[in-house]
Amino acid sequence: MDARGNKAGVFAEFDPPVEKLAFLVKMEGEANLPEIWSDPLPEVVRLLDVSANYQEVLDQLPDIELIK
Repeated sequence: MDARGNKAGVFAEFDPPVEKLAFLVKMEGEANLPEIWSDPLPEVVRLLDVSANYQEVLDQLPDIELIK
């Protein structure tokens, strides 16, 4: 689900099994992940726990291997 939707000009209704994202992937490094993860990545949880601010998270956020 994309929590940014449903405002003027953006329609991202929850309508399974149809995907309706608020915004398309545009920037280099962005990806629409095809799989669904029921639990957060442990590395991300750890990073959120130890970081003091958004910039620290952004600077250290791990990359993941995309499934093709």
